[in-house]
Amino acid sequence: MWLSSIYLIFLLDLILSAKYNRICYFTNWGAHRSLKESRLYPEDIPPDLCTHILYAFANLHGRSLQPQLTNDINVYQGEQPLYPRIMKLKEKNPNLKILISCGGWGKAGDFEPLVGSESSRESFSENVITFCRQYGFDGIDLDWEFPSAEHRERFGLLTKTMHKMFKKEVKKSKKDRLLISLAVAAGKYLIKQGYDVPVLCKNVDMINVMTYDLYGGWYNKIGHHSALFHRTGETGMDRELNTNNSMYNWIEAGCSRERLNIGIPGYGRAFTADGRDPLKALGQSGGGSGGVSSPYLGESGLLTYFEICKKELKEGFKRYWHQQHQIPISFKDGTWIGYDDPDSVRNKV
Repeated sequence: MWLSSIYLIFLLDLILSAKYNRICYFTNWGAHRSLKESRLYPEDIPPDLCTHILYAFANLHGRSLQPQLTNDINVYQGEQPLYPRIMKLKEKNPNLKILISCGGWGKAGDFEPLVGSESSRESFSENVITFCRQYGFDGIDLDWEFPSAEHRERFGLLTKTMHKMFKKEVKKSKKDRLLISLAVAAGKYLIKQGYDVPVLCKNVDMINVMTYDLYGGWYNKIGHHSALFHRTGETGMDRELNTNNSMYNWIEAGCSRERLNIGIPGYGRAFTADGRDPLKALGQSGGGSGGVSSPYLGESGLLTYFEICKKELKEGFKRYWHQQHQIPISFKDGTWIGYDDPDSVRNKV
């Protein structure tokens, strides 16, 4: 999962239910960014903002979990440990659930040894229980990007084993059952390749669909990375790269809506576009980063929401609305930025 922003919020599909989840990612490295004003600490999170916080990341080491940063559990450069600090949010919101997340982009190989046999799946599940109970987490978020066809069935079996062992552990600990959350691909091909959807959706509590980063500088084509719907003229794969289609990919594969959460990014992705009409630039050849780079995120072509607002308020960028995609675009002098704002988030909810 691409976690360059401070956090991502996942909002539960509200079509069938008035009750919804607000699932937020907290990144431990966000507390150690080079620019002090860009750092995010657990104390900065309003206790009632999220129903669930996914703490990214812990390392997968063999069949075990390990804290990723020294500051997760130890004092570092005068900063108190992050694990106990984020747990303090529960003092003001006892209903808040905090899960430890593992995996992320480039870490697919770390999962493969865990799923190879029932013995390895049981060993990992037992180690997750120990880790969560030791540090106070309410469950685990598995961010496997992405399971191959070889591991499709085994990944489903891992969630089945975890669910079984988590239920069994409740009788011993007398505590609430640990939760299981997944971060999953949005595209139909990756879903078919790597996920035994009925098994996963039966055994986990939440399926967080990565309905963002659908376009980026790695494409030679300009596109909004988190559009709600497709637009006229899109064909093939392009027609599938939107939030609505992605969610129906999971529903049609056999997952109940109650398990599914929509991913909403707190950042935008930039391209270099020709011409003066940013709405007509969609689908054109183009790439790069739009010539912009965030000093806060340290990544070319990626901007936080507040930086985009600043560009529109003070730097002459103009906001455009794409009626079919139902998302905003910010544009000036060939720099094209696709992002989400309150209007697009409201439509998605």
